[in-house]
Amino acid sequence: MHIFEQGTVKIKEALIDFYKGIFNFLGVTTRRGFGWGILIGFLCLFPFFYLLIALSSKFQEFSVICLIIIAVIFTLACYAASFRRLRDIGFKARTVLIIKILQLILLFVPVLDFVSMLSIIAMICITIFVPSGEFKIQNENKFLEFWMVKKGELQ
Repeated sequence: MHIFEQGTVKIKEALIDFYKGIFNFLGVTTRRGFGWGILIGFLCLFPFFYLLIALSSKFQEFSVICLIIIAVIFTLACYAASFRRLRDIGFKARTVLIIKILQLILLFVPVLDFVSMLSIIAMICITIFVPSGEFKIQNENKFLEFWMVKKGELQ
């Protein structure tokens, strides 16, 4: 089942799509759906992280395991939602996949980790502020057609 958000997305729908699509990299996520998913996710998880850290002195192993599981789930949900959001903007799936792989590679190169963080911040800004379909192309440029979706073409 793919996530296909269109138009105005309500908060409840955004959260359901955000976590229901944790392993779903197909489909599209609107700007509003992405923003609500990230914002509510952070607001809900922050107190929970704080509580687990406070309890870690008594339940150390349990707290660490819970923190790791929650962090992995939220990271996967963010990753899938950003993938769908970049496709909604107009990038082809292969372009988004290449960008994400390069970000991960740069993150593990000690000298270039700062560059990776800047690219991740840039991608977050693009996913939040750029409207749907903004990067879809109109002309017949073969180079751009490889990386971006043409207007009127389905992804």
